[in-house]
This record gives sequence, C-alpha cells and structure tokens, in this order.
Amino acid sequence: MSDEHLDAGELTSLVNSIETRIKYIIQSSEILLNHEGQLQVVAALYIHAIEEFGKLVYVLSIPDNMGITTVNTSREWFRNHDVKIELAQAILPPECFVLQQGNYGSAVYGRVDYDVHEVPDWETRLAILNTDLEDGRVPPLPAVDAGDITEAIKQFKSFMNFD
Repeated sequence: MSDEHLDAGELTSLVNSIETRIKYIIQSSEILLNHEGQLQVVAALYIHAIEEFGKLVYVLSIPDNMGITTVNTSREWFRNHDVKIELAQAILPPECFVLQQGNYGSAVYGRVDYDVHEVPDWETRLAILNTDLEDGRVPPLPAVDAGDITEAIKQFKSFMNFD
C-alpha cells in the first residue's frame, strides 16, 4: 500500500491544486467547444475533469488523524480511474453525465450498430484518445452531441461554482 501522510498545509495545497486543475480543464474544454473544436476531444478533457473531481471527493473524505491526513495513493483509490468517476457520479447532477442522448446504453450495445447513450467514463475517454483495433477495423469514435456536452459542462460549472 502506498500512503502519503499530509499535514494540514500539504492537504490544503493538494486540494487547491486539484480544484485549480479542474477549473483549467473545464476552461480549456469550453475554449475548444466555442471554437468548433473536435467534440470528442472536448469530451475527453471533460471526462478528465470529472475524474479529478472524484479525486477531490476522495481526498476530502479522508478523516483527519490529529492533524495528519493519510492518503492512499495506490491504484485502488487515488489512481483508480473508475473509482474516481464513480465517486463523482454519486455527487454530481445526472446532467453532468450525458455526452449524447441515445436510444441504447453504451455498456450493453455497440457503437457501430446502435444509437447509444454516451456517458463520461474511463472507457469512453480511452476510446476517444486511443486508436484501437477490433476484428481488423478501427472502432468509431464515441458520439458526442454539442448540446449535450455544453449542458454537461454548464451543470458541472454550476455545481463547482465556476460561473
């Protein structure tokens, strides 16, 4: 297990750093969105902001032990993408988790054959940022709707008081 023992000042510095990075990522997402950037890249950045928010939730949930906070930095918590997104999803409004409204769930139905409901998760981010091969062909990029991603970012900013 990897633990970092932080005093109050170090914890404050970590929290401030996470919050600042979230804000910069959201600002960068909006710049791309407002200048007709690739919607999938906007979504990938946005998913990263959600994951960082989950990290913030995790760090703030750790109890203080006589002025020292012990952060488990292992892949089980601090570095676990899925866990951080799940922590964010438990707190953020549901509108923050729609990249495209679809008729089918992307966890069950394939993007090639179905109009799927795209959500900001680790798999979607990987599918956007990494070229892959499945059965000899490159899978399509996850669909992202400009209106849906704009609304998701708006809701996220409102929740974070970034307005």
